[in-house]
Amino acid sequence: MLSIGANDLCAELGIAGQFSDARLRKQIVKVADACKRHSKLFMLGGISDLDIVKDLLPLGIAPLFLTGTDTDMLYSAAEQRSRRISEWHRQN
Repeated sequence: MLSIGANDLCAELGIAGQFSDARLRKQIVKVADACKRHSKLFMLGGISDLDIVKDLLPLGIAPLFLTGTDTDMLYSAAEQRSRRISEWHRQN
């Protein structure tokens, strides 16, 4: 199995956060093709835009395709915690 983080790859390409950029897709296609040639599973993580994910699925990235990022999850948890703390302060 080969696993690539889309955020890291974008950063290396100088296009941080630009998941719809043609340069990213070009590199993903290269890796997907190499994985097919060598009978390896290809996992790509870090893209939460489902339209982009839908476009990439035919490349053979499934069934191990991750959407979302650890950063999104951390921010979401921090926001929930902040709301709970604010609510607690209002009540006390």
